[in-house]
Amino acid sequence: MVVSILMEATIALIHDIFDYLDSSLPHHRRDHGDRTERLIPTALLWRRRAVTRRHLSSLDDDQLRDIVRSRREALPEAEKPFWQ
Repeated sequence: MVVSILMEATIALIHDIFDYLDSSLPHHRRDHGDRTERLIPTALLWRRRAVTRRHLSSLDDDQLRDIVRSRREALPEAEKPFWQ
């Protein structure tokens, strides 16, 4: 139980860090700007997806029930490639 709470707190912190980084970068500009301006937010999004999906795939059945998910619901999301 303590490990589960620590994992959830760690994941929440990681999400907060990514949200902060995302909010500090320029987002979709109408003129599409420089490609490097779009590359960083895209890389951050892909990284967040990869970390979240890896974490989701590592949860046991009890932890999945805590977030109201079954293994059958979680696996398709966890198996998606990071760019989707």
